[in-house]
Amino acid sequence: MAFELYQERGSGPAVIFNHGTLMDATMFDPQLAFLAANGYRAIAQNSRVLLGPPRRHTLEDLADDTAALGERLGLERYVVAGMSTGAFMAVDFGLKYLDRADGLILIEGQACDYPAAEQDLFEAEFDKFDIDGPVTRERAEWAAPFCFGEHTYATNRALVDHWIERWTTEIPSRAVWAQGTSWVRKPDLTHRLKEIGKPVLII
Repeated sequence: MAFELYQERGSGPAVIFNHGTLMDATMFDPQLAFLAANGYRAIAQNSRVLLGPPRRHTLEDLADDTAALGERLGLERYVVAGMSTGAFMAVDFGLKYLDRADGLILIEGQACDYPAAEQDLFEAEFDKFDIDGPVTRERAEWAAPFCFGEHTYATNRALVDHWIERWTTEIPSRAVWAQGTSWVRKPDLTHRLKEIGKPVLII
């Protein structure tokens, strides 16, 4: 499957959405539709791991990608929103490109690092994604509880099943490995949060 660099709807103040590991820009389809209908220019970009050969990269690389997309679209200022990996990246974006940020929206993100034991555990699990082809069913079942809570499993199982199907048919397994490695050993940035003097919504 060929993934486009970004999806865009509407006009007005801009918001750039960044998806999480395993996901793609379509995860924000409802948000793009809602914001476009309410006077915003809503953009969701696909991560570099879906656009070319998956390679190791950093969260700062993803922040650079977001800044480059903003330039490509002629945006001087915009809100950066992200879920999981996208939220981790948004912190880096706020530190490096503060002059371009109207604000940040962090969904399931954190500025602190992971404990060493969790870093080792996650790295070992993500190494299992370093194979050809789409995500395996076994890996999809392992990952799903990290992406969806008990409430979603109980009340919207169709959404969980949709993404498991998409992972196992459309999402390259090695792309998941590459994106996972971008944040597993990310540094603790909590001491720098005071440098982000912009509105931040944490969900």
